[in-house]
Amino acid sequence: MKILAIQHKASAVFQYRMNRPLGNFDTTFRRDILRKGENVQIGDLAKRFARYGKVWVFKYLDHFHTLDVLHSMKNEVGAKIVVDIDDNIWQIPLGNIARGDEKANANRGLMMTLSVQEADYITVSTEPLKNALKTLNDNIAVLPNYIDPKEWKFKRIQHDKVRIGWVYSPTHFPDIEPVAKAMEEIAKRDDVEIVIFGTDKDIFDFHTTNIPAVKYDKYPETFMREGIDISIAPLLDNDFNRCKSNI
Repeated sequence: MKILAIQHKASAVFQYRMNRPLGNFDTTFRRDILRKGENVQIGDLAKRFARYGKVWVFKYLDHFHTLDVLHSMKNEVGAKIVVDIDDNIWQIPLGNIARGDEKANANRGLMMTLSVQEADYITVSTEPLKNALKTLNDNIAVLPNYIDPKEWKFKRIQHDKVRIGWVYSPTHFPDIEPVAKAMEEIAKRDDVEIVIFGTDKDIFDFHTTNIPAVKYDKYPETFMREGIDISIAPLLDNDFNRCKSNI
């Protein structure tokens, strides 16, 4: 079975949700549906895609027109479409930077609803996310994140102080609120160091050691080098976070 994966972004999510699991199959990865400046008929484009495979996998799309084109192509050559989803994007809380403005949030929700409803199969990262989506499409399965243990071969480096680390993402900044005061108190200790991994910016009023974000292929080595003794991953109790994986 030949597979075509449409990967329009280079990110860690694509690595452990698409590149790693699909790399074990006969998979071709594409960044864009059209080549730069290309003007081609739907039928011809569909035949080109079909040469790479009759199963087309994608995660997120940016435009309704792209979704229409994909499904027109699918019908031309009898392909199957698989959509992978690892977030409950319909339940992004207010105050979360990933939500964007209300128009963008509504458009994203509608586009993903259409993507899920019209797909031949859905893969998701967790059981709660599966339960949240099964009313839209019952052809759905949980595909755990694919993390290769061999990539974590680096030796953990010990530091003089106890290091408490939080892997930072601006989309999770609201989630830190319940533990921020405790972190501020702990940061006063001489034998403890608060490490924020994923940004070089000062995001708290108290002192932290900030580790800039790195690309996925450098992540295991960098993380192990920092020698985190206690990792925290605070999450507010809401529908969005309940659907998240333990990545």
